Amino acid sequence: MLGFLRRLASRWSAHKEPIVAMVLFQSAPQLLTRGHVANALTDALGRPFAEVDVTEEGTSFLRVFVDGFNLTVASMPVPYGSTPGKAANPARLANGVREPRLRDAIERHVAFLTIDCWAAPEGRKREDAIPLMGKILAALFDDTSLAVTSLVTNKGNLVDEALTERFRNGEAAEAMAEITYDGISEISGEDPRLTAAVAEARTRWPEFVAAFQRATDREAFIVKGPFTDGTHTEFMWIQVTEIDPDAVHGILMNKPFKVRGIRAGSAVSVPVPEINDWLYAENDEPHGAFTEALVRSAI
Repeated sequence: MLGFLRRLASRWSAHKEPIVAMVLFQSAPQLLTRGHVANALTDALGRPFAEVDVTEEGTSFLRVFVDGFNLTVASMPVPYGSTPGKAANPARLANGVREPRLRDAIERHVAFLTIDCWAAPEGRKREDAIPLMGKILAALFDDTSLAVTSLVTNKGNLVDEALTERFRNGEAAEAMAEITYDGISEISGEDPRLTAAVAEARTRWPEFVAAFQRATDREAFIVKGPFTDGTHTEFMWIQVTEIDPDAVHGILMNKPFKVRGIRAGSAVSVPVPEINDWLYAENDEPHGAFTEALVRSAI
């Protein structure tokens, strides 16, 4: 293991160009073999990839040449950022991550898998390999997969069905340039910008109600409200199915982080005075989402 870490560190330090890599945070180590990587490539490429074309350069450190791209796939049973003789502290690594679910995933990881592109064919850039790298990662996702970070965009995303589908569709570059999951913002409720945005949403609430009442297709009507479990409150979106004078009823769209007793898909209700944002589309034109830009900037 120490030899691998030294080799990896020396490769990165000697590489003068920016690193093109994606890192998968895992809750348990994943042993990689030539057969394992060959199967992942077969799945990613949609055509057979022979095991003989996978070079094992060390334990769980394998190299492949695919369509002219020089790639390595490596798995390590230590937290990301570890150096020879010193294991990284996942909590410290997650310290700068503001979104609670992503921070929790990084804090819980004990192992990582990285896929790197070291060279591209003539006329191509190494970044052109990212769609392929994402497909390979998607083929390697399992129950231990927590989150992925891109060393190109310096953004992270939770591993879920949406991310897996985008990776499999060759959209890894686009997916890792944005947040693909519904994050929980820890922006302060005392922030004057948030206070103003919520106030505008509540003042203009009759607009939402009027649009909902005249709509023939009500699938594009959502509101955000608080859900509390003990002392913990999370603001989540619901798809509206009914509005009455006192409450909005619908289906929870988000996956709760700490709030218990409900899950995505649960039938829920939010009192009208507690709604802090809303969004609907009419004639393909979006309306509302007063807090969304502010909240996403804080994730």
